[in-house]
Amino acid sequence: MTCEKFESVMGYHCSPVLMGMKPANLVSFSKEKMPELPEIISDYEESLEREGIRMEIICGCRKHYLLLVYRPDMLQEYLKQDEARKLLLQDGYNIDSSLDEMIARLKESFRTMMCSFSVLTPSPPLPSSLPLSYLIFT
Repeated sequence: MTCEKFESVMGYHCSPVLMGMKPANLVSFSKEKMPELPEIISDYEESLEREGIRMEIICGCRKHYLLLVYRPDMLQEYLKQDEARKLLLQDGYNIDSSLDEMIARLKESFRTMMCSFSVLTPSPPLPSSLPLSYLIFT
């Protein structure tokens, strides 16, 4: 996958975030088709940061990368809503944590979830009931 393909995927799947209409989106990239994703993200980081957009690889599992594309200011405001706070609490988050701490917790949740599946199956399936934090961040 090239930078052109990366831009196409981002435009198609993340346009609400890129346009400032949604606080965050989680998108999957095949490691086979785009093994250079971390380098590509690095190339775009500065210009997107100027627009108030960040990207972070949440999970680099065996076959895929899960990339969180988000607007920190919007996401922080969204997570202050009562419904979001309830969901975060139910999923074990400290609602007084910083956004960076919550994202680190999300990364750990995915890492733990995917590691436990990799022992059982060659290709980890999505669980039938995703953690509530996953729903908040997507």
